[in-house]
Amino acid sequence: MFVSRETQERLDNLEQENSDLRKQIGEMENSKPNTTPLRTAMIIGWVMFVLATALAIYLYENPIEVEKTDTVEIVTASGPQDWNVIPDSNIVYTVQIGAFAEFDIKPYAADLEGVYMFENDNLQKVSLGTFSTFNKAQEFLSKMSEMGLEFAYVVAYENGKPIGLMHAVKKQASEE
Repeated sequence: MFVSRETQERLDNLEQENSDLRKQIGEMENSKPNTTPLRTAMIIGWVMFVLATALAIYLYENPIEVEKTDTVEIVTASGPQDWNVIPDSNIVYTVQIGAFAEFDIKPYAADLEGVYMFENDNLQKVSLGTFSTFNKAQEFLSKMSEMGLEFAYVVAYENGKPIGLMHAVKKQASEE
């Protein structure tokens, strides 16, 4: 196909302009900041804000009920410490008044209401009362000491098995 010289020059100029425009567009796209990560972060931030607001409204309208706690004082190697304790039905406290190797209390058990006996390490351990909180057991221990049972002490049982007193108090404190 025959094209005049003027037309050919015109086509060459248009192709050059087209090429220059494509370069300019490419340079503009490369120089334009990439806002996709920023836009994504803004969307995530907005969603988090909406969720936090919804949670705050829910908690305001439906407050969490906190169980009543007792405060007990535990004496440790570093001195007295206050513990917050929630009564736990699986843990009971008793005041142990004795542990006997040769005295058999079983024949008297039927007549001793409120006296509890546990055998452990070939000893008959005799305890008085069952208390749901350490404070109540401590109050009773104090009264027993005033009455002359100076060697009595508080013992903790979980599901009928003896456990360490500190373990029981800490366990109740951690279940807040």
